[in-house]
Amino acid sequence: MPQVDIATIRFISGIQFLLLPSFLLLLLWSQRTRAVFLWTIGGWLFGIGSLLLLFVLSDPFVGGDVLVRTIFFSALVFRISALKDELDVNVRKFYIFLALAAYVASHEAVRTIFGTELSRQIFTSTITSVTSFYAGFLGLKLFQKERLNGAGWIGAVLSSYGVLFALRVWSLYYGDTTTNQLASSTVSDAIAIALTILPVIDNLGYLGVCLERSRRSESTAQNIISKHDETDLLNREITHLDRQRTLSLMAANIAHELNQPLTVIRSSSQLASDMLMRKSMNESVMSELIALINQNSSHAANIISNIRRYMMPNEQTNARVNLKDVVTDSVQLMEIYLNEYDIELVVTLIEKPVFVWGSQIELTQVTVNLLKNAVDSLQSKESKRIELTAWADGRTAIICVDDTGSGFSPEVLEQLENEFVTTKQDGMGLGLSICKAIAEQHNGTLNLTNNDMGGASAELRVPLMTNEEHSV
Repeated sequence: MPQVDIATIRFISGIQFLLLPSFLLLLLWSQRTRAVFLWTIGGWLFGIGSLLLLFVLSDPFVGGDVLVRTIFFSALVFRISALKDELDVNVRKFYIFLALAAYVASHEAVRTIFGTELSRQIFTSTITSVTSFYAGFLGLKLFQKERLNGAGWIGAVLSSYGVLFALRVWSLYYGDTTTNQLASSTVSDAIAIALTILPVIDNLGYLGVCLERSRRSESTAQNIISKHDETDLLNREITHLDRQRTLSLMAANIAHELNQPLTVIRSSSQLASDMLMRKSMNESVMSELIALINQNSSHAANIISNIRRYMMPNEQTNARVNLKDVVTDSVQLMEIYLNEYDIELVVTLIEKPVFVWGSQIELTQVTVNLLKNAVDSLQSKESKRIELTAWADGRTAIICVDDTGSGFSPEVLEQLENEFVTTKQDGMGLGLSICKAIAEQHNGTLNLTNNDMGGASAELRVPLMTNEEHSV
């Protein structure tokens, strides 16, 4: 069997160990992690150790052999640390330095006790074999945990190192291999050749681990975005259905409210028509009739416009919203309902405009739901009063609805914002949970408490517009 030029192969493997991790680091620079740096440093140390070994063997110096062996051991320690990082096992720097110190101390103890080169090489090859097997075990464990094919290749390569150095221990012990590390033998040749092939495989394996993880992360992110979009669409549909349900419960009141201006319009137009037929037109009376028709048609149009705007599906396009418009729309929508039960509504607004960023329809929906809950709680009460207040406190816009009802019991108050929890006999328990969800979508909160009047208090808090939002 022809002899192998181990010195040349060692030099080639040293260059490989320096270049391949460098290319790997460049490829993974955008997703560089502590583990990537540890793996790269481990490769560099293998390369430095291989080249330094050739220098020490050609021109020995005091402590050179200990330095080379410590560098090789350090390379394995860094590779182990990288794999542990990939397994989410934190490795403290203290333990790395402790392992290196223990290795150097053990090496010197063997040298002092046995005093032969053979004993030192058997010791270092044994440690290298055991450490390589442990690193291979970590690679296979990563493969088993995440099913990353690259991790399987890493585990196989590092385990192969372990096997080769175990064979070296065997051959050294039985005299099949000399202590001259550049001398050709079956085991020495196999190790030298393996050191030119295996670095390519383990670095490609580590690159595969990082790229496969990146691909899985992107896929997971896309799934999360897709599910978020589905959830967002479902939430919009639920809030739209809740608005429809609210208006359906007030349908009779809305019809009654619309009937009043329509009746005035009909009677006024009929009277004007009769006057024209009799040719007894009085300009003053005709002007009053036309004014009545205009006034009541505008009133009916406003009612229909408010209802139509409230019923429209929300396209989730946020814009600048004046809190005054939210309160005004809510009061107009609830006015019919309030009048039916003879409830006094006191509205307090600050004169200065208060702007928030969000959906006017959804904020109106919250206010309408809070007002309707207040009306429902007052139907059997003698004192029927609701206070609707809107103001700004620091960087927060606040809409508060207080009533003189019975308030909440402590048990109910704890669960009232949960889905399907309600105090109404015919309620579904979704109203307040929807209101809370809308508040959170606007980076706000919905707080429910009992007030000093003995009734309930619901407070919607939403951040005021920022300078960036004002510039949109």
